[in-house]
Parts: sequence; C-alpha cells; structure tokens
Amino acid sequence: PTSLIRRKVRPILTKGRTVRPQLDPHMLGIVSRPGGVDVLQRTDARWLQAQITAAKPDIVVAGPLYKMFSADERKWEAGAARVTGILDDLRTRLGFALILETHAPHGFGAHRAMRPVGSSIWLRWPEFGLSFAPVDKHAGVVKVTMWKDRDERYWPNFLMRGGSWPWTPCRDPNGPGAALPPIDESPPDHEQGEF
Repeated sequence: PTSLIRRKVRPILTKGRTVRPQLDPHMLGIVSRPGGVDVLQRTDARWLQAQITAAKPDIVVAGPLYKMFSADERKWEAGAARVTGILDDLRTRLGFALILETHAPHGFGAHRAMRPVGSSIWLRWPEFGLSFAPVDKHAGVVKVTMWKDRDERYWPNFLMRGGSWPWTPCRDPNGPGAALPPIDESPPDHEQGEF
C-alpha cells in the first residue's frame, strides 16, 4: 500500500538529504497499485506508459513481477516474452533504467533456488540479476549473490539491516571477512553529456 511505501521511503529521503543537501524530494514519485498492473492488457499498458511519460524518470522500480501480468502456467513463457517486449519498448522509447522485484520459488528441504520464479526468460533477459537470501532470520543479515552480470559492478557479499541506510554492507557473519571498501557517498564528479 502507498502509506506503507511512503513510511519506509521517508527515512531514506531524510538520509539522502543529509548526504546530498541539493537533493530535491520531488524527484521521487511513488505510484502504488496493490492489486497489480497487467501490462498484457491494453488499458493497463497505456496507464503504465502514461505514468512514465508524465514523470520522465531516470529509474523505474516496479514489482513484484508476478503482479505485472496474468497467465496460467501453460501460457507463462508466452506471457513473459510479451512482458519483456513491452518493458523493453518502454525503456527504449522513454529512456529509463528498470529495476524489477521478483521472488524465488519455494524450496524443498534446506536448499532454496535463488532464481526468479516462473519463466526462464527472467534468467536470460536482465542486464544484472541479484538474489538476497537470509543468513539468519533473527540477525538481519542477507547474502547477496549476483547470478547475472553483463557488465562489471561492485556488490557487497552481505548486507545487514540498519546502519547509515536501511541496509548497509557488512562482513561475512560466518567468517573473518575482509575489510569492506569505504563507501563513497559524495556526489558523482562528472559532466553530463554524450559519450
């Protein structure tokens, strides 16, 4: 629900303003549809396009993915292929980066596959794929695994709840761990323009 999202995002905006005082809180827009958006339906696809066109965002965060279209298991692959086509078209035409949330399938026994549930398209399509799995539910530590990377990026191996941000990098809770590289919170020092 929108009220829950706003309550969780407010401390992040507050911290962001301390790190970057020039941060404009109006640069963040939240649109919540708890019932989901079926982008395979023309009316919902047009609604999503209108929201993105009006906001002109640099980044769109959406999900969970299973609430972005409806298809039974027999049509899951075809539905997933159509969804990626629609989202790729929007990304190309409207020029935004896309972060999608998805969920892992239920596991059997002690092991749970940390991959997106459903179509294998979700494994092949993204530029980056990260999974977060709890190390200890009570300790608030998650293991971060990158299962897809088409470019080099640094991601911490573990995150813990709390610290300067809601989640912060931490050492391996089950090993000695190496010192983490310092986190540079200064604004990027580069000129805008073409490359």
